[in-house]
Amino acid sequence: MYMTLGERSKIFGIFMLTFQYPDKEFIEHLQNGNLYFTIQGYLEDVFANNINEELLEELDDLLKEYSSTNTENLFSDLKTEYHRLFIGYKKLLAPPYASVYWDSTGKLMKEPAILLKRLYKEWGFEVSKDYKDLPDHISLQLEFLYQLGEIMNKDSESILYDVQKRVIDDIILKWIYKFAENINNYQSLKFYGLMVKILVNVLERY
Repeated sequence: MYMTLGERSKIFGIFMLTFQYPDKEFIEHLQNGNLYFTIQGYLEDVFANNINEELLEELDDLLKEYSSTNTENLFSDLKTEYHRLFIGYKKLLAPPYASVYWDSTGKLMKEPAILLKRLYKEWGFEVSKDYKDLPDHISLQLEFLYQLGEIMNKDSESILYDVQKRVIDDIILKWIYKFAENINNYQSLKFYGLMVKILVNVLERY
């Protein structure tokens, strides 16, 4: 089934929201099945028979559990888990920044952050004035991939896809495995560990 770059890129919008600080609207998507059916439909349309059914089944089971969970409790639990993993109380357990994993120094604002800032500017990707985080946060990288697909120009579709692949292959896939490992080592809820596994599955096959 042929899909435009815009259609293929919509999955990055889902993962962008996943790795942003959770809000009530996102909890609603978890509980009403929208998140599951969007991911399932995408994987079936894009990857056909090359789907990791086990991951989808895990996600289906988890979100069915969430659908019967008190909304306020789920909202509180996810916010706590997000803060614990990605923001940190005493220690940052799973830094969501490419630079941290780039070399042994673990410092912020290294080569990937600089490269991403350059790419954002080159492709007219305007970061919201309300955004206070770093340019190599995983959610911002995913938003950039999503926004590239929103550029409505069929003549440049192959060029835009090449930019997406450059970001995926030369930046994200160079650090996301360690990021995923940290999440799975330190998680107290299954959600983020499972979602990063599905994200890796998508990125490897994109």
